[in-house]
Amino acid sequence: MKRTLQIALFVLITACSSGASVDELVMQLKDADPDIRNNAAIELALKGEDAKTAVYPLSRLLLDDNDGVRSAASYALRKIGTHDAIRVINAHEIRGMRS
Repeated sequence: MKRTLQIALFVLITACSSGASVDELVMQLKDADPDIRNNAAIELALKGEDAKTAVYPLSRLLLDDNDGVRSAASYALRKIGTHDAIRVINAHEIRGMRS
């Protein structure tokens, strides 16, 4: 059910994408509202490699208290797909295995 909701949210956001710049979306990653952070991460994912400057801010969200935000950040990093983004994901997964 949770995965279905995430996919539905992704489709909705894709259809209603704000067209915000990468810099604007990076600022939204710091918002107190987890829905805003989640949506910003998904919009960054849609920008793919064009959002490569968001890798570091997204990496901080991998430790967010909200499951959806963590998932969206991981998804965005994978969609950005640069060497740095993949390295962040791999390092996070290795740390998770050690916990």
